[in-house]
Amino acid sequence: MTTTVNWDYIIVGGGLAGSVLANRLLQYDSSARILMLEAGPNSIPQKGYDGRQIDIAAGRALGGGSVVNGFTNLDRPPLPSGNHVEQSWAALGVKAIPEYDMNSGNNIGLGELNENRHKGARQIASKVYPLDGITVLTDTLVEAILPECHGTGVIVSAGAYRTPQLLMLSGIGSPEVLTRCGIKPKVELPGVGQNFNDHVLLFLNWQFKEYSKHEGHALGSDHPRWREPQFGMGMPASFVVSTDVPQDGLAAALAKDGEVHSNHYLLKNTHAAMENIVMYFGVPPLQPDGTHISTALMGMKPTSRGTVSIASKNPADPPVLDPNYFDTEADRYVWRVSLRKIASLMTGDTPLGREVVEGETPHGGFAPLSVDAMDEYLDSRVKSQTVSTFHGSGSCAMGSVVDTELRVKGIQNLRIVDASVFPVTIGGHLQAATYALAEQAAVMISDAKRK
Repeated sequence: MTTTVNWDYIIVGGGLAGSVLANRLLQYDSSARILMLEAGPNSIPQKGYDGRQIDIAAGRALGGGSVVNGFTNLDRPPLPSGNHVEQSWAALGVKAIPEYDMNSGNNIGLGELNENRHKGARQIASKVYPLDGITVLTDTLVEAILPECHGTGVIVSAGAYRTPQLLMLSGIGSPEVLTRCGIKPKVELPGVGQNFNDHVLLFLNWQFKEYSKHEGHALGSDHPRWREPQFGMGMPASFVVSTDVPQDGLAAALAKDGEVHSNHYLLKNTHAAMENIVMYFGVPPLQPDGTHISTALMGMKPTSRGTVSIASKNPADPPVLDPNYFDTEADRYVWRVSLRKIASLMTGDTPLGREVVEGETPHGGFAPLSVDAMDEYLDSRVKSQTVSTFHGSGSCAMGSVVDTELRVKGIQNLRIVDASVFPVTIGGHLQAATYALAEQAAVMISDAKRK
């Protein structure tokens, strides 16, 4: 066991949030003694997906999610299909955001696709926020937190999967879950492991019309542009497009879910419901041979909520993840509207539909996606072909588990700083929000220590 006597802070988890937090805490107090301890699993069968299991990866490394996931800030060269894509979205009434800036405060519309790269290389949090001056123990699995270690600030940054697991292993959580696993309850916090949610992603392949196969629109073609070095610096795509759904349909779907109050946060303002990216290459099971482009759709504001739990008191066992995907009528409505819209974009009366795309090339025995597809067909596509975006969050939510200072309720000197504290789904990729959370947390924790 690592003693806590000499440490001002012990940070459990050297991922994105933990790296930022450790770096900033030392910056704000150069005498701070900081210990960092750095040690992903699959979901259980999903009833909303007819029993299908989903692979859910975790960034188990220094830097965490910034090692394995994307961040959608890279200046990219113009790509050959960019004009077709922008004009096609405009034909559907989706306009470009001013200066194409998706970070301007309103992300509904078409903007520049950004990635977390520098000269083509991924930017890893533990390198951008160096851990010099921090004592880092890797390959170190934390068995439990000892609440009686007063004087040392313990900060859990193990992520939305492992943070609730660690709290439960420490006797913090629902007494029913804890006693079932032979753990003595110490602090009753039934919200631990609840409110878990994740974004899911669907890829679709679209075949070129015969006469455009050799125009060099896609990676894998013989066109020399794809051998130019700048086209290897990031994803072959020009734009990211965030679309909403009709509010009356969303309200009706929420009502079916029992959410009948008019002040539901999704109805008080218009939110981006789906992220859409047209990518200039074919995706598996196809090969990038220049004959296809593809689309990636990510549901941005799911209302389905699941759980993170434990099956034993062995910390080496993975947590039990149940995101409860596709459980609500609201989620089903968003996907139905969005899939019909992407079909209109790619095959309708748009530049892409008229000049570039012949149709979808489906797999899994499905007929090609069309604008008049039935609800049952669309639901089946989502159930059988969506995958996790590895954006788990909310499993130790602010309000039920931590307060507005990120302190775990009922325990002194214990905080959580990671995506598990987000009380609602982030309507976008989680990296930027998690960086911001960790930056703000470092300020709060440093200010609290000086008082």
